[in-house]
Amino acid sequence: MAAFFQFLLLMFVAAFVIIGLFIYRVYKQIHDAARQFKSQMDGTAQQQQGRQNRTYGDQETVVDNRDPEVANQKIFTEDEGEYVDFKEEE
Repeated sequence: MAAFFQFLLLMFVAAFVIIGLFIYRVYKQIHDAARQFKSQMDGTAQQQQGRQNRTYGDQETVVDNRDPEVANQKIFTEDEGEYVDFKEEE
């Protein structure tokens, strides 16, 4: 009977060690991924100086990575009109 309890104790300790190692491995992967993400964000924050963020009413954020000259360029030429002459028919 004592051998059975020793066997159960050994299985309990082994299961505890295996679960502990699994939790440590998951924690280590999450910690490494967070550190890698932070280092990538620090590097890209310095590269994105001409970036524009705009937030609209529904909390959607639009990121524009174009150069300011290209982003502010007119779409229509001077000879193209944006409006059409309107005549009301009776």
